[in-house]
Amino acid sequence: KKILSYVEEHFSSRITVEDAASLCALSASRFMRIFRKETGMSFVQYVNDYRLESAGEQLLSSSGTVTDIAFENGFDNISYFIRQFKKKYDCTPLSFRHSYKPEIDLETHNNFS
Repeated sequence: KKILSYVEEHFSSRITVEDAASLCALSASRFMRIFRKETGMSFVQYVNDYRLESAGEQLLSSSGTVTDIAFENGFDNISYFIRQFKKKYDCTPLSFRHSYKPEIDLETHNNFS
């Protein structure tokens, strides 16, 4: 729980396995084994997944650029961000925004009619 809270608070910064392991007073290799056993995924996968979910929410709720949103969510390489986003959502960040945002805009517009 301590690690999950740490990820929530620091996901936009650089987080290493070593940082997380030291919070638990464990070696990196032991931490990775325990984390995978408890969550079913690696620590890096968990952090990336958390960041991608946050980025997906931002893509729909803001007009920020894909690059800005990637950086705000802890990705320092835009190509890596797009690859990971495609792997999780089966589309690019822009396609994701265009696929889901029009529905939200229509709902908002209809409420003011």
